[in-house]
Amino acid sequence: MQALYAIYDNCNSLHTNAYDEAITTPTRRKRAQAMAIQLIINRELGLAKNENPLQGSFIIEELTELVEEAVLLEFDRITERGGVLGAMETMYQRSKIQESLYYETLNAW
Repeated sequence: MQALYAIYDNCNSLHTNAYDEAITTPTRRKRAQAMAIQLIINRELGLAKNENPLQGSFIIEELTELVEEAVLLEFDRITERGGVLGAMETMYQRSKIQESLYYETLNAW
């Protein structure tokens, strides 16, 4: 959370501590976890790609519109299958979950 707040506040440099750093020298795994926080913020959320993402909130509005379009498109796909019950009968939701997990596994670091 502190790292997110720092990026939202337009920090120039970011260091994330390993959770055991205050009491001991961090292990290799703990250092990797601390670095992963920065990678997730940068790669998955993309916050570091925008100068002060909340100022003027253009990026927030753009991302909100993209999510809204995707959700409405998914609602249309479910409606085409006869609503939620029809989509369940054809295992549409299950296939979407499995597809998502497949792509998530491919993109895992």
